[in-house]
Amino acid sequence: MIKIYESPDKGKTVFEREFGESERIQQKNSHINTSSELSDVIEQFSEQYKKESDDWWDNLSYEDKLKAFYSVCYRIYLGDVDRGTSYRGVLYDVFNFGPDAYLIGVECNYMNLHNYIQTGVETESIRHGNFVIKGNNHGKE
Repeated sequence: MIKIYESPDKGKTVFEREFGESERIQQKNSHINTSSELSDVIEQFSEQYKKESDDWWDNLSYEDKLKAFYSVCYRIYLGDVDRGTSYRGVLYDVFNFGPDAYLIGVECNYMNLHNYIQTGVETESIRHGNFVIKGNNHGKE
C-alpha cells in the first residue's frame, strides 16, 4: 500500500510506504522531487506486491485456488457485465475494497481488462440494437 501525504513545507510530498506484513519500509520526511523517483517507488512496490501475491498463490491448496478463481471471476462478471459498473465501482461496490485497491488493480492489469470488457459489452449491445442515443429523440417526445 502506498500512502501519499502532502507536507506542510510548500507542497513537497512525503511518502509512507508499506510492503506487506512481512516487511515495512517507511520513508518519512523524504522529498520526492521528480516523476522518475515516484516511478521508482511505484515499481518497487509493484515488484514486492507481485512477489508476495505469487508466494501466497503458490501456498494455496488446489481447492482454495479454485475458490479464489471462482470468486474473482464471478465478481468481475457481476460488476463489469451484469451491472456495467465503472472501474472504481467494481473495486469499491462489488469487491468491497477501499481506495488502496486502485493502484493494485492498475498494476495487475485489471483496469485494462475492465476496459476491454466494457468495450466488448458496448459493441455487443450496438450489434444487437440494444442501445439508446441520449439527447437525440429525433423530434419525438
